[in-house]
Amino acid sequence: MSQQRPGSSADDNHNSWIAAARREADALRAKSTHATPAGSSSRYLSDVELRRTLDEELTGYSICEDTFRGGQGVVFRATQVGTRRDVAIKMLREGPLVGAHGVARFEREVQILSQLRHPNIVSILETGKLSGAYFFVMDFVEGWSLDDYIVEKRPSAREVLELFAHVCDAVNVAHLRGVIHRDLKPGNVRVDRSGSPHVLDFGLAKVDENDDFGAAMTVTGQFVGSLPWASPEQVEATPEGIDIRTDVYSIGVMLYHALAGKFPYPVAESFRQTIDHICHTTPERPSSIREELDDEIDQIVLKCLRKERDLRYQTAGGIAKDIRRYLVGEAIEAKRDSAWYVVRKALKKHRVMATFIGLFVGMIVFAIACLIYLYDVETTLRHEAEVARDSATKQAIAAAEARDEAMRQRQIADDERIAAEVARDEAIRQKRIADAVNEFFNGDVLASVAPDALGRDVTVREALDAASENIDDRFADEPILRGQVKFVLGNTYFRLGVLDRAERQLADARDIFVDALGPDDDVSLMALNDVARAYAANGKYNEAVDAFGECLERRLRVNGPDDLDTLSAQTNMGWLLATLGRYREAEPYLLDSYETRKRVFGEEHPQSLAHLNNVAMFYHQIGELDKAADASERELAISRRIDPDDPGIFTSLSNLAAIYASMQRYDRAEALYIEALEGRRKALGESHPSTLLTTNNLATLYTKIDRIDDAANMYVHALEKGLEEHDESLPIVQSLRSNRRWIRNFQNRCQEAEPLHAAAVDNARRILPEGHPTLGLYIHRHGESLLGLERYSEAEKALLEAYSILSNQELLDHRELRDTAHALAALCEKLERPDETARWTQIADKEDAALAAEN
Repeated sequence: MSQQRPGSSADDNHNSWIAAARREADALRAKSTHATPAGSSSRYLSDVELRRTLDEELTGYSICEDTFRGGQGVVFRATQVGTRRDVAIKMLREGPLVGAHGVARFEREVQILSQLRHPNIVSILETGKLSGAYFFVMDFVEGWSLDDYIVEKRPSAREVLELFAHVCDAVNVAHLRGVIHRDLKPGNVRVDRSGSPHVLDFGLAKVDENDDFGAAMTVTGQFVGSLPWASPEQVEATPEGIDIRTDVYSIGVMLYHALAGKFPYPVAESFRQTIDHICHTTPERPSSIREELDDEIDQIVLKCLRKERDLRYQTAGGIAKDIRRYLVGEAIEAKRDSAWYVVRKALKKHRVMATFIGLFVGMIVFAIACLIYLYDVETTLRHEAEVARDSATKQAIAAAEARDEAMRQRQIADDERIAAEVARDEAIRQKRIADAVNEFFNGDVLASVAPDALGRDVTVREALDAASENIDDRFADEPILRGQVKFVLGNTYFRLGVLDRAERQLADARDIFVDALGPDDDVSLMALNDVARAYAANGKYNEAVDAFGECLERRLRVNGPDDLDTLSAQTNMGWLLATLGRYREAEPYLLDSYETRKRVFGEEHPQSLAHLNNVAMFYHQIGELDKAADASERELAISRRIDPDDPGIFTSLSNLAAIYASMQRYDRAEALYIEALEGRRKALGESHPSTLLTTNNLATLYTKIDRIDDAANMYVHALEKGLEEHDESLPIVQSLRSNRRWIRNFQNRCQEAEPLHAAAVDNARRILPEGHPTLGLYIHRHGESLLGLERYSEAEKALLEAYSILSNQELLDHRELRDTAHALAALCEKLERPDETARWTQIADKEDAALAAEN
């Protein structure tokens, strides 16, 4: 055991203790560095071992109990045998192999406490080392921590201020010695039984600019202190900004908490939010929380809490002086800029003199008032006539204003009557339109279905065709009715898939509405939107882009950006551009539409959720899979929470499964597809188009993981169920048939698949624009069928065309490019072209690497 007692010359011996402790720490660290292999850890001294070390090696003290356990040390309560004085003994927890940082911090606290002598700062009595464990002995403060004292004793505001004046005195002494505490909080202030505070725990203190340890603890970007009590410059972790005014701010937080019973801003939120409150939130006045507080106390507390250091008290002593000025009724520095306040406080202090002066001044004022009164009486009499005249004038004006108000009210009544008549006329007009549309469909259309009309069973399309021939003549004098009938008829054709007639009727309706109502009328814009849809369905993409663009432009001008019809037009424009492969142009339309919906309706509104799902599918389409997964997962989680039984969740499951499949997370994708498929079978039946779509998607997934037979069986089963209730024109039925053809390639049934693929390519060339990626996909599949049939010349032509289309897309599909290159390599090998075989193999490997990097 090495041990020293300062006795009567304690101040003189502190530096020698510190130097000795540092030499021993350096030697111990050096020994640890040479003796301990890298990565090993020092032996950890338990509380029991520390207690036994004290009992066995530290003489002159009787250990009573341990009072506090920290991350690095334990504080024991003891009695100094010779003086019967209660003391506290602080020991490092980790013993002789404690880290350099812990030893330095321990030495630092000894060094600082040895420099400070003040009744309200805990004094150090002895320091040393026991079996390599560092310790020091200090005064024991019997009492409470500051916050416990406030809760238990419930002191008045005046008592709290008196206590804090002593705390500020102690901190000011430390500041005068160049010590900045940096961790002032209620837990580091002990209040003894007499109500006197004691500041302790200087382990994080900063001594001066040359303090290497303090600098190491305050590197830029590192927070030092206790967050709820910290200053803005502390949480911003800027070492150059920390000075004695940092402690002033922490004192302000403690004083606010002690007086108001709460923090000056929220500190129970996230770490980032708490820092934001510390740096930017202006505290409310303490007097608004505790009624007995006044404006002067508010000013003292809030001056400590100014975010700008230059506007705070510049020393802790300044706070103490202002508190004591307040307690004796003098003007405080925090309100010196108010002249009236200073005068009022001075008068209150010199009450007798002020009363005498006030009486004298009052007499003078009274005399002056009497003179003024006599003058006012004379003036009043002189102006009474003028007042009477003015009153008569005002009465005349009031009468005129009443007459004008009566006329205004009559005008309002007339306007309301006219508005009611207009509304009634509009209601009548709308009823006439509805009656005319119903009469047309119930009369003309149904009449065409009568057996005596055509002498045979009539299809719906034939009935519509026959009835539509009479629209122009029948409604020649009523353009609005004619346009409404054509509008309904065009949408009916659209739903039946008769797209050319749908486009013609909708275009006629749009022209009629524009002529009759103007291009910005809501009905005209509805027709324009549906014309654009018909253009797109007919493959007239340039016309569709122009029409959707015009519709969006007019909606923005007429309805504004937050209107639901405007948002729908924005979405339609985005999806059309995405369908055309113009993804970068489409993105802002779709994202802005979602963000506006979220802002206007809220994130959990069905409109917002539906469009969040659209955003996820767009990101999936352009290959930004992480963004797609994030959006889809968020939409699914919110939908499950709001209504777990909503059938729309099946769509969310299927979409997320498709994204996972693209990310090659096949197990997760399969689980989601199966969950969606079982739910749709139960809710909708096996033949419903949505159930068929989910079956198709799951089968396609199986093809990617080489479960070809499972995929083929699912395609065949789904196609059979689809044809039981639907005809060949249903898109999902066509897709199932196309995929069944494609799967036959894998099952070496190319003879059956080839003519079906050829028909699919012909249809794609007719419907899709030149160079569309889906056309490239169909040509690739046809080329593989031709290759399987050994029709090499035709296969080569098809595969080269497919590769050309796929390699010229804005966003490349590396999987399809790799598979096409592999097919061309196999073809060249069959044709005994080794150089070309090697070239296409190299291209396939390159695409495979790009696919791996993308995933």
